[in-house]
Amino acid sequence: MGKQKHIKKVIPEIVTEKTMDFKREKDGTYRMIRNKIKRDLTTGKILSVSDTLSDDTFEMTDEEEFDHEFTIQDENGNDRSLRFKKIQTEKEKDDE
Repeated sequence: MGKQKHIKKVIPEIVTEKTMDFKREKDGTYRMIRNKIKRDLTTGKILSVSDTLSDDTFEMTDEEEFDHEFTIQDENGNDRSLRFKKIQTEKEKDDE
């Protein structure tokens, strides 16, 4: 018996992917970037990209109190945590 061929319908399958990054500023603080990507999974084509840069500033920390944490692998394959803590503005400090 010969091979059977399956024909897949070409129907767009649109998904929205959301990611978050941190950008280092010249003063050593970090700003959060949220990315939203719309993609057609059928073709792999990116339909739109939007980036939003946060007004909040963050600092890297090794403390147990943090707002965002990423786990990455170093060059030796070991897991490492990157922790970011929001820096309070003067107005937020006054409100406490």
